[in-house]
Amino acid sequence: MGTITLTGTSPLTSTDSAFCPVGGNASDSITFTAGSPFGTNDTRRFALSTDSSNCGGFNAPQILNLTAGQLSTAKFGKDDYQIMPLNSATGDTLSVLPVPVPAGPLGLDGWGTGKFGSETPVFSPLRFSAGTNFAPTTYACVPYADFSANVANGNPVCVELQISCTNTVTATACSDAFLYTVQNDFNIDANSLPGGVGGPAFLGHHLIDCPDTAFDLNIFTSYTAPSVTFGDPLKGGGSGTPSCWVTAFDPNATAVTTGNTVSSFTGFTGLLAPPSFNRVNVGSAFPLNFTFPTAGLHLCSTVNNSGSSCTGGASPPWVAFGTLSITCTTKVVSATQTEQSAAAGGSNLQTISTTPSLTSYRFNWKTSKTSTTPPPPTPGSCVVMVAQFSSGLTVFPDYFQFK
Repeated sequence: MGTITLTGTSPLTSTDSAFCPVGGNASDSITFTAGSPFGTNDTRRFALSTDSSNCGGFNAPQILNLTAGQLSTAKFGKDDYQIMPLNSATGDTLSVLPVPVPAGPLGLDGWGTGKFGSETPVFSPLRFSAGTNFAPTTYACVPYADFSANVANGNPVCVELQISCTNTVTATACSDAFLYTVQNDFNIDANSLPGGVGGPAFLGHHLIDCPDTAFDLNIFTSYTAPSVTFGDPLKGGGSGTPSCWVTAFDPNATAVTTGNTVSSFTGFTGLLAPPSFNRVNVGSAFPLNFTFPTAGLHLCSTVNNSGSSCTGGASPPWVAFGTLSITCTTKVVSATQTEQSAAAGGSNLQTISTTPSLTSYRFNWKTSKTSTTPPPPTPGSCVVMVAQFSSGLTVFPDYFQFK
């Protein structure tokens, strides 16, 4: 007869993680009496949190209730995944599951053989590989400190994020037209990457569970390196779920130094940033200036395109522009709103200048006063401009009001 109890205090609290008890004080116990099935050779497994990771949320899906225009966060250890939907519907919920994978690939040319260690005699099929869709660049994954052995020449581990969205009202998957911005906050494993990373990427693959070896999307927008080992935020913007995502980098690129930020899309230059509105005359051309690393973008005339394919026929690399109606007071997009192409009429895309790493573009957006499908914008109405790239990136940086 008696009770066996295991207790412990986590450095995390219930405020840090939904998987941790109040104050970080956790316990598990078993009470047995005479004649109970607890013999000499019996075993009992104790756990200090519901997901067996010291309240970290490392191996259990976290469910986020989504609201358009509001930030939702899933935390796992010191790392997190933040998402702000643009046009989620009532009842949309997001499942976020961290999937650890051994860091890789090993021995990249120009980077050093065995940079992430070595394995013999059999190569693990679980080791990270981004696949070949980004050739000639071979991306490596970013190992997270919380998931890696905190020793030199340890076991660096990366984290792929399995994301799926379900609507609890309709009991179906969320709309493919679901748009969002995301941010990953993570601590790099300083033992394997003491100098930080360069050429950051936010790689993904739709309709695939993690782990994945054929990533084909890159929704990276910006990365800031405040410290090699503390809170590196990487941002992106995309559309649609379910999918698998991972933070990655180009091993042959120069590491981003502390305090500096690198970006992919920058724009629209010279306009008023949200929550302010930019005034547009119906029927007049309005220039939207932006920069993007890829040269030779083609204008795609359709919206809500799937993957790297433009329904309107443009060949990659391409960019598509569309508008979503928003409430002028709240700036919220109704989930029932349909994105309208902004490439109709006299709209066109121009290349302004090109450098080896960046190209400046201008999209001359011209609305029509006489069109029937869709009808002309109503003076006083408001929209948000959406830019979708064949890389998978989707951004919606500015608000507009017609006059």
